[in-house]
Amino acid sequence: MADKKNWLPLESNPEVMNTYLTSLGVQDPTVAFNDVFGLDADLLAMLPGQVLAMLLVFPITEATDAEADETAKSEAQGALMSLLGTNVFFMKQTIGNACGTIGILHALMNTWVQWQPVKPGSFLDVFARRMGKSTPEERAAFLVASDDLDKAQAVATAQGVTAPPRPDDDVNLHFVAFVRGPDGTVLELDGRQPFPLVRGVCTSSEGVEGGSFLDVVAGAIKARMALTPESMNYTVTALCKQQAD
Repeated sequence: MADKKNWLPLESNPEVMNTYLTSLGVQDPTVAFNDVFGLDADLLAMLPGQVLAMLLVFPITEATDAEADETAKSEAQGALMSLLGTNVFFMKQTIGNACGTIGILHALMNTWVQWQPVKPGSFLDVFARRMGKSTPEERAAFLVASDDLDKAQAVATAQGVTAPPRPDDDVNLHFVAFVRGPDGTVLELDGRQPFPLVRGVCTSSEGVEGGSFLDVVAGAIKARMALTPESMNYTVTALCKQQAD
């Protein structure tokens, strides 16, 4: 058996991530990542443009893994995900330290119609055309086989401001994405899990009973942080649709 592929981890840095978006095929300045400086309503209201998705980096611990496993085992979760079917883009992570790229792809592919166009012939263009109706495992295999993505990811990780670990180092910080799903669901997408996890419900981006998308995501992130209150290793970024000049 071939050795498992490992990448250097991507830094949760909007400047790096936005350069990566362009290399993947996003037509600048359609969308961009922005730092989220706090989870209170007044700070979230400062984000520029419509928030399409959010990424969270958090420390993996026994407590966070146990909570995710318990949520994934819920009968209600499994039944709901079977109903959602192919309306949600989800993929598995099989490359070591690829969670940043997986999180970005989850954010982009589930908001596809909101940030088009894509650069013809780019990685995203090819990936979307070939992988739209594929399984989560087939999408993961496409990433493993993509030399173009290897090169783009290596360039992105080299642009970080902190010294990266070696590809085979044990890194316990992990990216997940939060997106709007069908029927007002708010989904957490994590390539280590068997399927997306439902973290709440909202029926409008402007806020209704149950909260807006940002309200629900903020609540889910606060609950995650409460599992490891001693840790400061949390960062949040928002994928925002750029406002026209």
